[in-house]
Amino acid sequence: MGSSVSSGNKSSKHEKAAETTQQIAQDSLSKEFADQSPKEYALTKLRSGCTGMFWRADPRPSGLRLASNNHWPRDGAHLRGYKIEHKGQSWLLATHVKQERGEWKNAPKGAAMPFEHDNHYCLRQI
Repeated sequence: MGSSVSSGNKSSKHEKAAETTQQIAQDSLSKEFADQSPKEYALTKLRSGCTGMFWRADPRPSGLRLASNNHWPRDGAHLRGYKIEHKGQSWLLATHVKQERGEWKNAPKGAAMPFEHDNHYCLRQI
């Protein structure tokens, strides 16, 4: 009985720490893009095959490291974030994701998505 309470507290502390880390990452992006507001994009499938796209890491050498692939965007998902250009390619530094029938969730720290991938998926501003 005592151990389940203890593990529940550890889980709660871990979740709070993860939320704090995520908030710091979002604050960092907000400061970097202080003159912009995040934009919303739809993950658009161009041909059959996969059911979504895994997150990519921020492509910039100075960018945040990808923390996890949690909540990776499935077909029909919407994403919020900031558009950047890196080495001639457009990228979205994601702050939030909403699955087709879901609620908005924080994107993992360091999550990025190319605006076009292999003529299979693209991001379109809403």
